[in-house]
Amino acid sequence: MPNWHRTVSMIGIIISLLAIGTPGLSKVLESTKRLHIDVFYESLCSDSRDFFINQLRPTILELAAYIDVDLIPYGKAKTTILPDTRITSTCQHGHEECYGNRIHACALALSTANNLQKVFFAACLFDEFDTALEMGGEKCSKRLGFNWKDIRNCANSHLGFALQYNHGIQTQALKPSVTFIPTIVVDQRQGDSAEQNIRLKNFYSVVCRELKLTMMIPPGVCNVQKKVPA
Repeated sequence: MPNWHRTVSMIGIIISLLAIGTPGLSKVLESTKRLHIDVFYESLCSDSRDFFINQLRPTILELAAYIDVDLIPYGKAKTTILPDTRITSTCQHGHEECYGNRIHACALALSTANNLQKVFFAACLFDEFDTALEMGGEKCSKRLGFNWKDIRNCANSHLGFALQYNHGIQTQALKPSVTFIPTIVVDQRQGDSAEQNIRLKNFYSVVCRELKLTMMIPPGVCNVQKKVPA
């Protein structure tokens, strides 16, 4: 079975377990202290795509009980509030990326899905990287149980632009300022460029390193010798 289909199958199993409230899994997810991850990214950035598909999603598939992830789709965009309160934006990869960022932002803001499902949705949009934004958004919404009509309406409304503006504030508050996208912050620590490169290329090992330093985890949870499949 191709890696992509195995990933979708695993996502479906995990979402089903969460939906029916599997006692053991629910208990772990609710009671375990978690490592907090912030991912600052762009919807049409190839490096963001690679990170979500090859690093973030496979890591959270295995370590969902131990990490929380906040997604900030903005990157190197610029937003401006006009005198009439309208918000305009420009993005590194053009107008379509600004729209894609708003689709991500609206899905994250409007959905009642849990943290894990929101990461899966964003990763699914990156699976559809070469598909038209609205077609990909609709496909991922159907696949993962999101409301595409509400997401699309939001992305084309003042709310979508306001969410984008707020993500800009979060991104611009980073110290040092963002120079590369994606930027991955671990428990409010940004690290230097060398550390960012490690997080970008070997996220699973970074998460396991931090988990072992900051909390008790059961034996065998973080086997850093194991290669996490893409």
